[in-house]
Amino acid sequence: MAHTYTWQKLANNAYRMNPKSRGPRYPYTPRFEYSSFTSGENRGQKVIVPYKATNTLLISLRAWGVTQSALHNVTMLFSDVEILTENPNSPAYFQLKYKDTMYWIKKLDKTKNPLTSRCSCADEFFTWALWKHQAGCLYGQKPRPYKRKTMTRPPRNPAHIVGICKHVFNAWTYLKNSGMTVN
Repeated sequence: MAHTYTWQKLANNAYRMNPKSRGPRYPYTPRFEYSSFTSGENRGQKVIVPYKATNTLLISLRAWGVTQSALHNVTMLFSDVEILTENPNSPAYFQLKYKDTMYWIKKLDKTKNPLTSRCSCADEFFTWALWKHQAGCLYGQKPRPYKRKTMTRPPRNPAHIVGICKHVFNAWTYLKNSGMTVN
């Protein structure tokens, strides 16, 4: 059975885990950019892939890290997305060209579209990945097992909460500014 974790539920869970530094208090991610295809017929185009048969939309971004000086890969797969191949002439849709086909996609809603996501940052791996995998909302394969090397620090997520890192959290604002969301 498919999971029901929307962006909003995941963000609320992150906030619930530590309201002082997570959720709306996550630090700002200074820069996002769309990932691009590196080969094939879509080479150089943004990685935004509509899957009409499954009503899903895959979006791949790169986020510039602040706490980790690195470029993080953020992958988000939204489910229950309405994808049309004919223009509905409505502002509730955005237009996307993929593989020489024009699609009209209903704007994403953070409270309605289930989200399966993954980020390459350390917070995703150490805090969220295992529990997201068990809940069915981690994009990709199960994370490699983590073996603690020291017992001096408490576990990062002792309550096994399913949430999102700041890069996925802040990606919503980037998508909103790109005109892909309703809220």
